[in-house]
Amino acid sequence: MRRGHLKLMEKNDTHAIPGPDDTGLMSECYSYGYQAARDVRNVLKAAHDIEPEMSAVSTWYRLTGIAALGGLTAEQLVHAGRALEVLRFLRSIKAGGGLSS
Repeated sequence: MRRGHLKLMEKNDTHAIPGPDDTGLMSECYSYGYQAARDVRNVLKAAHDIEPEMSAVSTWYRLTGIAALGGLTAEQLVHAGRALEVLRFLRSIKAGGGLSS
């Protein structure tokens, strides 16, 4: 992570992370707390490492069910505390060159 990329915050701070977040996903996740925000950020970063177009990452994160993970979206899985499963899934498809379910 680049130094200074994330704003230092209190545990219940609801401010958005400064930086390239054209989708508003990070702003929204702060209402769930710091750990959830970190999970969302990690999943989005991992997906962005595969798919360079942030709008495609946002669509995938919110709307595309992942068959290998019960058909739930990455957003549903992260908010259910299953971010590590999504990260494992993304690592397993990284060599494929795109986001798929």
